[in-house]
Amino acid sequence: MSDASSHPVDRRLVMHMGMNKAGSTSLQIGFVRNRDRLAEYGVHYPPHRSDAAALRGAPLSGNGPDLRPLLQHELHPAPAEMGRMMDRFLATILEGPAATILYSSEELYRFDEQCLHEFAEKIRAAGIRLQVVLVVRDVTPYLLSAYSQQVRRHRFTGSFWDYVTGEEGTDYPLRHLAYRPKMRALHDVLDTGDLLLVHYDSARDSLLERFLAGTFGLQDLSGLEVSAGTVNRGLTASEAAVLRQLNTRTDEDTATVIAWLMQEQPARGARLAVSAREFRAIEEMYGDDVAWVNAQLFRAEVLGLAGDVAVLSNDDETRQPSHDALMEQFTNLAYATHRIFTDRQRLRDLCMRKPP
Repeated sequence: MSDASSHPVDRRLVMHMGMNKAGSTSLQIGFVRNRDRLAEYGVHYPPHRSDAAALRGAPLSGNGPDLRPLLQHELHPAPAEMGRMMDRFLATILEGPAATILYSSEELYRFDEQCLHEFAEKIRAAGIRLQVVLVVRDVTPYLLSAYSQQVRRHRFTGSFWDYVTGEEGTDYPLRHLAYRPKMRALHDVLDTGDLLLVHYDSARDSLLERFLAGTFGLQDLSGLEVSAGTVNRGLTASEAAVLRQLNTRTDEDTATVIAWLMQEQPARGARLAVSAREFRAIEEMYGDDVAWVNAQLFRAEVLGLAGDVAVLSNDDETRQPSHDALMEQFTNLAYATHRIFTDRQRLRDLCMRKPP
């Protein structure tokens, strides 16, 4: 790791790389909605085709996915095109309207270490300071959120224990948190002080403000336009139980019904919990990584294993929701199905109606 003060820089590239399930969508909505305000502070957030989704408050991937070929070998174009791509990117930074340029995408965290090293060297050679910001989340809340996503979007039918342990060799998406390997690569490549971490669980209620203050040193952040409510929230225990059963009993696409259920119904219910057995598995998998992040990067006990999730005192791997909670979700699901069917029928009627 070199000392950033050893070479003068007047341009800065800030890359927000996630991590997954740690408020990226909320931040990206905030970056788009406050683009003019950021420009006043000398920070340029380049436009992207996903901006319309951000203005609607819908899930998106940020303005950084197109940079992935510069950081992932398998996505590299032919050498000549790779050179032109890098030249265009450097020109975007050096000729941009502000001294600091911000790109954001969780997909950038998929970088290859060698590609990252080459990318960083080219950025530095152009006189640009490179910084990476990671929003990191306590392990168990992250895994519960990732599990919810698999049930909700990918028709997963297993239990949380199945997801965490990956029994029978199954490697489920988002199950592995690449704390130490990826962060060590960033720590080794970047200049001193240029790997910035935000603890999601501490900053969740004011994530955009904390991100902008910590990354750019901005102080007057009153009047920022932030996304209302929780974007892309996780499932409650009763929702997960109902949707798992739905996933096992139908081959139909339930995405529309589930999306309505998630959007219209607030997240209610008891505090999230895991069994003692589940938590021991999580601790075995991630305990060393959490200790390393705290010792090497936070320099304090910040990142946690359990977070705000309760650890039950027994080894029962299931957290069965109450009968009342299940009945509420069945009722919500039935109502969502009825409403969507009614809306679609109304839409068909309108489409078939002859003009006057």
